[in-house]
Amino acid sequence: LIDRHFLAKLAKIAPMVLTVHNTVPFHGASSSKLMLRGHEDIFTPFDHFIPHTETIRRHLVGRGIEPERMTRLPHPVIRLPQPRAAAGGKGSGEKEASGRQHILFFGNIKPYKGVDILVHAGLDLARTREDFHITIAGKPFMALDGLHREIEEAGAGAFFSVIPRYLSEQELADTIARSDIIVFPYREIDASGAFSCATQFGRPIIATDIGAFSEEPVREHVLRIPVENTPALRHALAGLLDDAGERERLAGESRRLHEKMYGWERFAGDCLDIYRRLASAAPHRNR
Repeated sequence: LIDRHFLAKLAKIAPMVLTVHNTVPFHGASSSKLMLRGHEDIFTPFDHFIPHTETIRRHLVGRGIEPERMTRLPHPVIRLPQPRAAAGGKGSGEKEASGRQHILFFGNIKPYKGVDILVHAGLDLARTREDFHITIAGKPFMALDGLHREIEEAGAGAFFSVIPRYLSEQELADTIARSDIIVFPYREIDASGAFSCATQFGRPIIATDIGAFSEEPVREHVLRIPVENTPALRHALAGLLDDAGERERLAGESRRLHEKMYGWERFAGDCLDIYRRLASAAPHRNR
């Protein structure tokens, strides 16, 4: 609400462009009416919008923003440093000495990301098999006590590790390199910065069939599952744990997807083209 007054003043000086990463207010989390109003009002001063996905573009159209005021540019890939030698870097078909496959969730831990769905799928798997370990790594923005309690009560502590903090880029690279399967069990998503890190090391990816995960170029290169569906995630994980060939195939898909993804240099160049076009046109502002 405070920002909009400054944005309105800036809009009198030059054309304004907003790169849109997410259009669902606070990813559907409970929010005050004041916060929701601020989210609705933030779009008003801008002349042009850069949505990362078709999902975002449709949401903006639904808000009354004309399609000609948008240019879709995909989220650029976030490139991590190479993993340190101690991190390993095994292929997706290899198991560690214990015989366990490592399943990884990483990124900020928020309700919309479905960490609880992954935990419940893992608890179901732990009743019948011992060949996996789930790591949840990221800064929590929600209480995790309930999930810890469920894991302890099930006697499944050996199947889970939680790293409840921000990971540096080097730590994240090392953690991904040690993994065999990466999971994005999100309930809601438009575009994902975390996902843009995931393809660099060629790991099989399971993701819910929503937002950026359901669009090109991602959709054909990941194993997609229904939203909010613990049995589907359990089934997908069991299938990959049982089938080294399928893990290797999806690892190859992940590498191919990485080659297709937008780079920062291209993204910056395309943004500059938009800025120059708007500056030269100096469009009339109907506000």
